[in-house]
Amino acid sequence: MPRVTAVLWPAPAALALLGGCASPGQPARPRHAGRLALRTEGEDSRSFTSAFELYGSAREGRLMLNSPLGTTAAQASWSPRGASLQQGASQQDYPDLDRLSQDLLGETLPLAALFDWLDGRPWDGAAARATADGFTQLGWRIDTRGLNDGLLDMRRAEPGPPLSLRVRLERDPS
Repeated sequence: MPRVTAVLWPAPAALALLGGCASPGQPARPRHAGRLALRTEGEDSRSFTSAFELYGSAREGRLMLNSPLGTTAAQASWSPRGASLQQGASQQDYPDLDRLSQDLLGETLPLAALFDWLDGRPWDGAAARATADGFTQLGWRIDTRGLNDGLLDMRRAEPGPPLSLRVRLERDPS
């Protein structure tokens, strides 16, 4: 059985796969916010959790990952011009989000699809198949049964090592 290591910080950068600088056209309120937990399995098993705020869209946006004390641990931002990751005073630029996630996690996450998945629907950029508990797309099984309670469970069996991403969304009280 592989050993699972909890990665706290700078691991949030690893999920910054999923936004640095605010763009004037982006809303002041996040499109999605809550807590996420990512776990990779295999020889180099890793896991981490973080509070997050996701702004914008798959085309242009920002993801903020926060420490348990509420401070910003990492920010990723993206646009058609590329992606960047900022941790403290350090900034790294990437040609796109896939490259950012590959570099940080060793795996590419389907970040463009994530916006739709967090809304409980398949992304329109790839074929999807309905299942009893949600849908499958891009090699991932998206379990939407808990979405009314703000819970979403996403698991990838292949290609590559198994990954799981669990999200607890904050619900707007209004």
